Amino acid sequence: MESYGLCHEDDISWDTIKTLKALRLIYTDGSGTLVDDEFEPDPDQVKETSLSETEAKRLLKTIREHRQLSSEEIENICSILGIEPPLLDIEKIKAGLTVLLPDQVQHECFPTEETLNGVASEEIETFADVVDVSDEIENGLLGVTIGLSAGDPLDEETPTVVHWVFVCQEHGIENWNVSGVEEETWAAKGEVCRQKGHLIAFLANILELIGVDPGSPRDSPAPEFRDMSEWLG
Repeated sequence: MESYGLCHEDDISWDTIKTLKALRLIYTDGSGTLVDDEFEPDPDQVKETSLSETEAKRLLKTIREHRQLSSEEIENICSILGIEPPLLDIEKIKAGLTVLLPDQVQHECFPTEETLNGVASEEIETFADVVDVSDEIENGLLGVTIGLSAGDPLDEETPTVVHWVFVCQEHGIENWNVSGVEEETWAAKGEVCRQKGHLIAFLANILELIGVDPGSPRDSPAPEFRDMSEWLG
């Protein structure tokens, strides 16, 4: 905790102890790693029981700099510290997807034969978008769009496939839809599944980096063909 400004024999607040204990970051020679129901001292044993809002936000920031936290852990810490969970930086997520996406698809293994007219993978044009859907969909968190095009995506004649991903607050990646496939054949279905195979670990990693739990791989949804025109409004 030196980066937070705590040194050996410094006084430590009870809020700080509870936060570190919730993350299993407190270790004692006698008891090992402490869990939530262990070590409940009388508040009078510590000089400071709570942190100011500024101190609490600085503690959360310091922890996130040294440990990857799930959205559930962030909510739990904020509840302990009495502060609001930090808002997701949508533009930062979108920028990360936009910059890193080409490296995920522009290699010889990425499948394009059935959905993008067999365009060479290094010629695939990509685009991405992220929107906050928490106010629009119950239990919703993010709507992620990953677009793949055989040329100019603004040209209506250019084969373009769009993967639409719904990220739920509770279950992570919950729905995965695909639009733009000209012929919804079994071969095309297999190809979009393989495309998803290249994309989902990449997306899950980005979600984890921003503190969003991507959910369990066991519950990962299969991509479904869907006309998204109504959703686009």
